[in-house]
Amino acid sequence: MATSQTLQGKKAAGGDAPGFDASVLEALLDLGARERQLEEFRQKAETRREAVSAAVYARVTADYEKRLAALRTEAAPLKRRVRTEYQKLKAIADRLRARADTARLDKEELEFRRDLGEIELSEFESKVAAPTALLEQCQAELNTLEQEGARFLEALGPDAEGASGESADEQIPQVSGPVAQPQAPVVSSVAAAHDHDSMEGGGATVLVTPSDLAPALDATQYLPPEALIADPGATAAAVTLPPDAALVLEEHGASTQFKVPPLTYIGRSDTNQVQLARAGVSRRHALISLAADGSYSIKDLQSQNGTLVNGHVIAETRLNDGDKVTIGDAELTFRTPK
Repeated sequence: MATSQTLQGKKAAGGDAPGFDASVLEALLDLGARERQLEEFRQKAETRREAVSAAVYARVTADYEKRLAALRTEAAPLKRRVRTEYQKLKAIADRLRARADTARLDKEELEFRRDLGEIELSEFESKVAAPTALLEQCQAELNTLEQEGARFLEALGPDAEGASGESADEQIPQVSGPVAQPQAPVVSSVAAAHDHDSMEGGGATVLVTPSDLAPALDATQYLPPEALIADPGATAAAVTLPPDAALVLEEHGASTQFKVPPLTYIGRSDTNQVQLARAGVSRRHALISLAADGSYSIKDLQSQNGTLVNGHVIAETRLNDGDKVTIGDAELTFRTPK
C-alpha cells in the first residue's frame, strides 16, 4: 500500500515521530474473512437443521463453534497490535492536521498582507510557495491515511468502534458521592504522552494518576449496603478504613505501584483512581471494591476489550494476593494490605 511506503518508518509532514506498521493488517483481514465464512455456514445450517438428524446437526454446529473460537483466539493478539498501530496512525493524522492548519493560516496571512499592499506581488509569490507546498503535502498524506485507516477499521471488524472512539455501552458510570478532580497526572519514565488517545512506542506509554491524588470519595460508599440499610444515619465518622491494597505494574525494567482504596475505578480517563492511558483501555474499564468481610473483588464495567484475571475473562470475581489483572495490554499484580 502507498501509506506503508510513504509513512511507515519514515518522517512525514506530521513531524519527526516514526510511522505506523500496517504489515499485520493482511493476516487479520484473512482471519476476518474466514470467520465470516464460518458464520455464514453456521447460519445456513440453522435454516436447514430439519433436513438432518439432531446428532449430525449438533456435530456440525459444534465443529463450527470450535473453529470460530480458534479463529478468535488467533485474532486476539493481532487485534491488539492493530489497535496500537491504528492509534499511531491517528496521532500522525492529528499532527498533519495541525501542520496543515498552521500552513493555511500562514498562507492566508500572506494573502491578507498582499491585499493590504504591505508586500509586493513578487515577494508574496516567493513567501507563499512554502506554506502552499506544505499544505498540499499534508492534504495528500491525510488522504492516504484516510484510505489506510479504513483498512484498519475493516480488519478490526466489530471491534472497530473501540479503536476509533468509545462505544455507546461504555458510558462512564457515575460515583454516587462527590469526586474531586485530580491534579496534573504524572507521566511514567517509560515514555511520555501528550494525548490520552494517541499512543506511541508500541503501547509502552503509561499515564498514571499518583495514588495520593486519587479522587476523594464519600466515605459512606465504603459501607456495605446492608450496613446502610440497618443504620441509614451511618456517616464517615463511623467508618474505619483498612490499609489500601495495591496494583503493581512492572515492565521495561520499571515498577509502578498504585494504591487501591476501598473503591477504585481503573481506566483511561483521568477521573479514575488508577489511570492507564494506553491502547485497549476503556475510559472506565473496571472497578475494584472492598467487601464487608475484608475481601476485594473486581468487576468489568462493560469495557470494549474485557478484563482478565490470571488469564481468564471475567465479569466479576474475587481478588487474591498475587492475582494477575490484565487491562488492555497492561498486566498488573494485585497485592493485599500487609
